[in-house]
Amino acid sequence: MYSKILKVAVLLAILLFPLGCKKEESTILKGTIIDFYTNEPLQGAAIFIMKWHKTDEQYQLFKILSSDANGNFEFVEEDNLDFYIGEIHKQGYIVKHSNISNYTGKIKRGEINESIIPLVPFDSWLSLTVNKVSPGKSKIYLSVFSHILNSEIRASQGRVSLMKDELELTEGQTYTQFPLVASNEMLTIHWDFKPLTPWSPFSTPFRDSIFVTRGDTSAVTITY
Repeated sequence: MYSKILKVAVLLAILLFPLGCKKEESTILKGTIIDFYTNEPLQGAAIFIMKWHKTDEQYQLFKILSSDANGNFEFVEEDNLDFYIGEIHKQGYIVKHSNISNYTGKIKRGEINESIIPLVPFDSWLSLTVNKVSPGKSKIYLSVFSHILNSEIRASQGRVSLMKDELELTEGQTYTQFPLVASNEMLTIHWDFKPLTPWSPFSTPFRDSIFVTRGDTSAVTITY
């Protein structure tokens, strides 16, 4: 009797073993890259896939995908290791730091995950002119803040690139710069006679705002 029970138990274990060891389904990430304003698909965007490296115990660049003519891309993770979209690059657009990952809940393991990712065009110019007309203060500190840049690349703290924090002019001198900026947004130009600490510009009494029109050059002048 005991022998028969043992044989049945062994048989059940053999039959159920494959079910208990069934491999988890692959995690699939499908995405579409589009223009933020027109919703048109963007071909040739570079999507950086960052994957967990067991040996080094850190995320490393695993693969760079490219969006097709319909803006689509696909990534299949068969081993279900941690991965996420690091950056997305496309000429003429702001680099996007993505938060699409499995540790933010945006990627579900063993499932097909689909995302639409808009990129903001980088096709406008700000004409910033600073005039010194009095023999008073010798220098000013200035910074241009972009809400779009801050949301797309948080490490930038929203500061428009190529902008000098410290500017010294002699009386009667004019300084002009034409930094590239995002389309259709309200930029804020902060300036003071003392250094601007991140992000004390919001409390400075000197500020100007200007709406940047897509594909156009918008101008603002500071006189001190």
